[in-house]
Amino acid sequence: ARTKAKAEIAVMNAITDDFLATCVMPHQVYGPYDTLFMPQLMYVSKKGGLRVFGDGQNEISICYNDNYCHALMLAAEKLFVGSPVVGSSYIITDGGKYK
Repeated sequence: ARTKAKAEIAVMNAITDDFLATCVMPHQVYGPYDTLFMPQLMYVSKKGGLRVFGDGQNEISICYNDNYCHALMLAAEKLFVGSPVVGSSYIITDGGKYK
């Protein structure tokens, strides 16, 4: 998380009229060629190894890879001098919360 925060700050500090940027950040990406997140989640879940934090009512948001790509394209379309998108940060999810 610290590395991502430092990268976001570095990008935002580098913005000029010749270098426009926005930060588009997915929470946890999954998709058809995912070899890490979903397979590992299923493996750990099957073995009963998922840790429960707090009262177990925690919610997470995830992001399908196509939704992340769509968000990147929308952000790119809006990058122009004077746009409110320039210098903004967006967290991308599928729109739902999961327990």
